Amino acid sequence: MKLQTAACIVAGATTLLLSGCGYKDDPVPPQSVVPLAIENLRYTINDKGVELTWSYPSKTLKGAPLEDISSFELFRTGVPMDEYCKTCPIPFGKPQALPGGAVYDGNQLRDGAYQARGLSSGYRYFFKIRSKDSWFAESPDSNIVTFVYSIPPAAPSALRADTGDGEVNLHWAAVNILQDGAKLPAPVHYQVMRSTGGDLSPIGALQDGLSWKDTTVNNGGTYKYTVRSVMNFGGSLVPSLDSTTVSVSPVDSTAPEAPANVQVVAMTQGVKVFWEPSDAADLAGYRVYRSATGQNYQFVGTVEAISTLFNDSKADADSSWYYVITAVDKTGNESSRSQAGHTRD
Repeated sequence: MKLQTAACIVAGATTLLLSGCGYKDDPVPPQSVVPLAIENLRYTINDKGVELTWSYPSKTLKGAPLEDISSFELFRTGVPMDEYCKTCPIPFGKPQALPGGAVYDGNQLRDGAYQARGLSSGYRYFFKIRSKDSWFAESPDSNIVTFVYSIPPAAPSALRADTGDGEVNLHWAAVNILQDGAKLPAPVHYQVMRSTGGDLSPIGALQDGLSWKDTTVNNGGTYKYTVRSVMNFGGSLVPSLDSTTVSVSPVDSTAPEAPANVQVVAMTQGVKVFWEPSDAADLAGYRVYRSATGQNYQFVGTVEAISTLFNDSKADADSSWYYVITAVDKTGNESSRSQAGHTRD
């Protein structure tokens, strides 16, 4: 009888413990709250070290949407190149906690960013990251990024720009040292950066020489340029700071072709002059010159680009006259003179 009573007491206590554990429904399976792994961890080496960027995970392992990330865990390690082993495990230490936040900024998926400092030259670095949701459920590891770090090369100096018709020619001095004045441990290349009003961005491929021609400009536009030196160190591209910035505006210096087939006809009053139209895309108009002898021509008038006729009402129709025509573009470049047309032809 006592054993039955004790069993009932234990059963009752068990019932009380279960009813007080806080569950009204079944426990949530971990996979429904665990964020997906970050798959686009990337890096950019800069003069301060390296900047890491990644996209916030927006779904769980089960495909459910995520509203916020409570925090990130960043794992980092560095190995001297003379101790580096390709087949050895990566010796990651304890992670560094980074703040999270809402997954979306309005309708835009957010990007995370972290500037890693205090890197040592000649070390291969490894980084990976995990995320935690509001349940503090931790995601799997992200992709691992790795690179060999070096103090960046010095920035190019003596940058100058010369403009031509539809082109900009850049020139700069060679870089032979690192940012701290030490000798370069590897060759450098050069990356031209250009802006047409916004941020500077790379244009063209890496250059080995000390000059570069930009033929993708428009006359009259304003362009800003800077150049970075880029060192390939251990398979990693290490860029310098930007050089000084130059700002230029290419100018059209090419004149149109001279008009052709000038015809002159004496009328009852005055003289009419005809010619073939110019095919210059930036044609502004024509200038007409007159001479009584075929020499020492005098300017007598202008004609708009839509016309190829000039009526010289001041010329005596009974006299002998010579006319030459020039084409003028919108920059003011004037062509050479056409062959002469003559009232006696």
